[in-house]
Amino acid sequence: VELALGITVERLGKLKELGSRVALRTVLFGAIMGVALGIPYFGDVMSLVGAFSTSLLLCVVPVVCYLRIRGWRQLGWPMRILCIAVAAIGIYACVLGAKGAIEDLQTDIANDK
Repeated sequence: VELALGITVERLGKLKELGSRVALRTVLFGAIMGVALGIPYFGDVMSLVGAFSTSLLLCVVPVVCYLRIRGWRQLGWPMRILCIAVAAIGIYACVLGAKGAIEDLQTDIANDK
């Protein structure tokens, strides 16, 4: 963002560049805090996003990438079973995490926290 806005030492000088960076980062931080405080149940929504993204990125995506690189037909049966097991564990963790996050979100909405 800073480069896109032209905040560089060569263009602004050392002191103005530092002040511009501090000001930009303070404005961005304030905007992010405004979003976090303005959206109700933000923590629960982030838990739901984390449940989906973490388990999929750690377990399922590497298996899919490995299979795309190596090819399903090139693998022996033990490796195929291992790939399926790792992907299944990742999907299971995703479902459990999403279920827990949705239950927490429903509880907070019902209690109007």
